[in-house]
Amino acid sequence: MTKLRTLRSQLASLRASRQRMRWGTGYAALAIAILWILLAIFFIDITFHFRGVPLDDYARAVLLVLGVIGLVWAAMKFTAPFLGHEETDIDMALLVERQHGIDSDLVAALQFESEDADQWGSRELEDAVVDYVAQLDRGLNVYEGISHEEFYHRIGILAATVALVVGLVAIFPSFAHAFVMRLALDDIHYPSRTLIERVLVNGDETLQRKLHGTSPEAATAVEGRSVVFATLVDGEIPSEGKVEFMSPGSGARELPLTAVDRNEFGDVVEMLTAHIHPGSPKPKRELSQLTSDERNSAANTIAALSTFDVAKVEQALEAGDRYDPTLAQIWRQLKHLNDAWQPETDEASESAPQLFVAKLPRLLDPSSYIVRLGDAWTDEATISMTALPVIEPRFTEVVPTYAQRGGDGRSDPTALQRSVIEGSKLHLAIASSKPLKSATFRIRAESGADEDVQIGFAKANKAQTKQHWPTPHSEQPPTEVWLLDPAGSVLADVKGPFRYEIQVTDKDDLSLETPLRGAVRLRADRPPRISGSLVHRAVLPSATPEVEIRADDDYGIDSMNVHVTVRKGEQAIVEGEEIPAGEEATFPVKTLYPLRGDMGPTAAAGRNGITVSYPLQGRELPAAGAYKLDLSKLALQRGDQVRIVLEAIDYRGSPGVSSQSEPILLDITDESGILAGISEGDRRSQEQIDDLIRRQLGIGEVD
Repeated sequence: MTKLRTLRSQLASLRASRQRMRWGTGYAALAIAILWILLAIFFIDITFHFRGVPLDDYARAVLLVLGVIGLVWAAMKFTAPFLGHEETDIDMALLVERQHGIDSDLVAALQFESEDADQWGSRELEDAVVDYVAQLDRGLNVYEGISHEEFYHRIGILAATVALVVGLVAIFPSFAHAFVMRLALDDIHYPSRTLIERVLVNGDETLQRKLHGTSPEAATAVEGRSVVFATLVDGEIPSEGKVEFMSPGSGARELPLTAVDRNEFGDVVEMLTAHIHPGSPKPKRELSQLTSDERNSAANTIAALSTFDVAKVEQALEAGDRYDPTLAQIWRQLKHLNDAWQPETDEASESAPQLFVAKLPRLLDPSSYIVRLGDAWTDEATISMTALPVIEPRFTEVVPTYAQRGGDGRSDPTALQRSVIEGSKLHLAIASSKPLKSATFRIRAESGADEDVQIGFAKANKAQTKQHWPTPHSEQPPTEVWLLDPAGSVLADVKGPFRYEIQVTDKDDLSLETPLRGAVRLRADRPPRISGSLVHRAVLPSATPEVEIRADDDYGIDSMNVHVTVRKGEQAIVEGEEIPAGEEATFPVKTLYPLRGDMGPTAAAGRNGITVSYPLQGRELPAAGAYKLDLSKLALQRGDQVRIVLEAIDYRGSPGVSSQSEPILLDITDESGILAGISEGDRRSQEQIDDLIRRQLGIGEVD
């Protein structure tokens, strides 16, 4: 049994106590560093938060990394020095010797009790030292003079810090919860005085605070149409707010959120409900009782709360048709807002919730938005864009048979303004960029007494699509093709002009913002044109003069005739005067000779007649040729006069339209008259030549 058992026990207890003190001091510093780093992160985060610039996940992650770096530094400086030390009984003995001013007896006694002590010197002297120390340790307090000041100092700081943190958590538990969630990089917001209870985009609820917190769900809006943001606010009600709207195409912009007057809004909803649903409770004012100013005021209120503009709302209110689809859509949108507002208003609360609205005139790109009211705001939410259907019409015109070879240059098949021949048949196909539910062709009435005629399209199958909408391999075929059956409508046999509209409804229940509007007019089938001329105006009674004929028409000539009226000598008149009725004869033009033109006498005499094959169409028009009129059949004599009128009848599958040329007068004479006419012509020609020479030489000019 060792004589120094008591001393060794005291030194072991001292060693354990010092180790606990070191650990407590070191870990207290670590705990203090953790708490103050968390407090620093909290105050930085909440400061930016309430300045309206909340730290995003990346910024908070950076703060956490900096906090960890700070914590590692604090651990190395204030914690590590107190950890990792191993002390022995000899170390404790040396410490006690210093504290009590004892020489090295304690250390020597401990060493002399070891097994190796016999080898060091006199055993008697060693035992004497051991006995001395054994007597000494009965009154020795090994803990005397050992300082715990650093330990208690750090424990005090730790206690104060813990008290501060516990107090803050107890006073602001919701802030503490939000901070812990935000440390985990959650997007939760700190509590605010203003509470955004609900957010609606075009009447569809995207946020309900109790379900979604501050993160609205994604919304969908229609391309090219307005977007209405409605926000229901509770708590501390601000006077105004804003919607921060971000779009890739148009950049960032702010939309002001304005408060809605509850009474005025309720009156409008009641009025529209009673108008569309007659069985509803009677409103304060019915739609039909509104004055012009009241109607304009109601239109402005509705336009601010719905996706329709003021002009369209005014038009719907003025019409007052309870079955008007625009009025029905307006009522549904306002009812969504009223239903969202009413439950919150009916609940018992210190303050009634307030509705704020903002309106984007036109959505052009998929976008995102943030709602800000008072000290509250939502997380950024997206608005995806639903495209409107894109419609391309394609007309196929079946012209009457008589015009099919006319080469009339038909218009673009996609043109909405069309000009067709009377009696034509129109087939219509439309291609859509989206699957459709329905498509209609409405023929507008020309007068108020008539009603519009509506015809439905039918969806084409694959074979019909290939037939009516052929697509090259290099092009993408349309999503759908719909066909209009013209049977039983004005399209089957166009007899007059009309106006029309094309409207569709796609799978998303969206229609064209403005129907495709066009008109069909009749393209005039002009009467035929025919003219004639004679080389000689004076001929013998038995001559066969050539009447040069030129005729043309838009589509075809069914026949040509030569009408001859004979006036005897005493009835002869000069050209231009009215000719009294006389003997008439008609000669159908069956054969035409090539025009003489610059042919010589021999070539002209050798011409052969060409049989005219009616109807004349296409490249056969315009027709030109010489008709030989045999005067020997008319029993003429010198002094008679022949009036010639050419007639052309066009080809249009039914009794054609006739046109006549200007009359040509032909004088009948004998050989002396022919010679006199030639001499007179020669004399006039000579006079014209002489006059020309004098002008060229300047003879006879007066200075």
